[in-house]
Parts: sequence; C-alpha cells; structure tokens
Amino acid sequence: MKENSIYASVGRGSTTDENALIEALKSGRLSGAVLDVTEVEPLPAENPLWKMDNVILTQHTGGGRKDEHVGKVDLFLNNIFAIENGSALFDEVDLSKGY
Repeated sequence: MKENSIYASVGRGSTTDENALIEALKSGRLSGAVLDVTEVEPLPAENPLWKMDNVILTQHTGGGRKDEHVGKVDLFLNNIFAIENGSALFDEVDLSKGY
C-alpha cells in the first residue's frame, strides 16, 4: 500500500496480518485502519488495536436474512422514541466493557 494510506478490512479476519498492520500503524507508514473483522473475534481486551487513535473498529455483523433490515429499523425507531421520552436506549454500546 502507498505510504499514509488508510487500510480497510471488511471481509475475513484471516486476510489481514494483524501484527504487520499494528507495526505499520505505530510507525506511521499507514495513516489509519478501519476494521470490521479481526483475526480473533471478539477482539481480546489486551489487543493494542483497541487503544490506537488511528484505528476505527466497527461491529461485524453477519447478514443474509431477507428481512433483516426490518429489525434494524425497529431498533432505530425504538431508540428515537426512547430519546424523546428520556428513557434508556436499547442495545446501547458500553465502552467500559470493551465494545
């Protein structure tokens, strides 16, 4: 990859040499990384990727159900109603748990 590139992985965790990626990010050869998948899932708490400012880790979700978008829209709408009513959000991300 060109120097200062941003690496994105959304396929399979085994396609990325994570140790080489971490070194390239630490050295500044790569500007950043966006990872939807990792070699080990869930990503262990001690993995340095969690604490790197130039890394974005996103939720890896399998798909394939014909109507899977319906559940996502329902969750989104329920959370909008919860916000409007001052209620707790459904499925809120808890960063203190590492995700």
